[in-house]
Amino acid sequence: MAPQNIHDLVKNAEEGDPNAQFNLGVAYAAGEGVHMDLKKAFAWCMKAAQQGSPSAQLYVRDAYEKGLGIRTDLKEAVNAGVKIHQWPE
Repeated sequence: MAPQNIHDLVKNAEEGDPNAQFNLGVAYAAGEGVHMDLKKAFAWCMKAAQQGSPSAQLYVRDAYEKGLGIRTDLKEAVNAGVKIHQWPE
């Protein structure tokens, strides 16, 4: 990802755009355009998930289940999974 794209992504994420927050989290998880940082990846995806992003909620569930940037917590993984199943179809 080009530096300008990352700059715009960070700006939009900081302004509260859940899509930008999720995409920034993914960038941190993969080390695309930024240094890989699973804690930052989790933090950005959690912000997006709290705003209703289904993709971010899946990331949060997997992060809790696998300990990606956060300590493994199967109870939180199950709670995140329950939220996913409560989405409207």
